[in-house]
Amino acid sequence: MINSTETLADSLGKEPFEIFGFSNEAELELALLPLMQEIPKERKA
Repeated sequence: MINSTETLADSLGKEPFEIFGFSNEAELELALLPLMQEIPKERKA
């Protein structure tokens, strides 16, 4: 019998902004804003 274990790193969402290459929290939020906006669904013709 084979046992395998997979380890996942859980994020609590509290990583420092420096990890992502930003110098302050405002820069990080500005970069994330477009990613957080809702993408409109494409209309089917």
